[in-house]
Amino acid sequence: MTKDKAEKVLAILNLKHDTNQISMIRTANHFGIKKVFIIGDELRHKEGSCKSCHRHMSIRSFEEWQFFSSIAAKRYKLVLIEKTENSVPIEDFTFPERCVIMTGHESNGFSKDFIDAADYIVHIPTLGDQVPCLNTGVACGIGLYEATKRDALHESKDDNNVSDEVKDGK
Repeated sequence: MTKDKAEKVLAILNLKHDTNQISMIRTANHFGIKKVFIIGDELRHKEGSCKSCHRHMSIRSFEEWQFFSSIAAKRYKLVLIEKTENSVPIEDFTFPERCVIMTGHESNGFSKDFIDAADYIVHIPTLGDQVPCLNTGVACGIGLYEATKRDALHESKDDNNVSDEVKDGK
């Protein structure tokens, strides 16, 4: 793989809840993400709970400083999903072909280091008024859908494996 090849990567902060980490990895696998970077602790509870995703994906752990240096060396753009004064609504954003996508920590969001290092910050608009933010795993799913939907649409246009019954609406 060349350094400039299009690639989307999920990065996960050291989360409090294993279920969020596992959900995010399974979601990444569903959307065709091949690499997951975990900042802080290594992947917990690999066997069983990830439905063997770890066997089909590259999952690497980094300390924070290693993460920043690695993505810079590999020319990834860092896209944070977080509501800030300057964030852009996710539906108006075009994800770079080569990027690392992250959602914030369950309690603390992102540190200033991550905000300052981000190439882009996007947010998921809040439609309700009772809960100001989404669960990090849910935000991850929405973000990965938005990041990969154009790729999926191009693949589906090229896919000639659709049966005649589906084409005819039967």
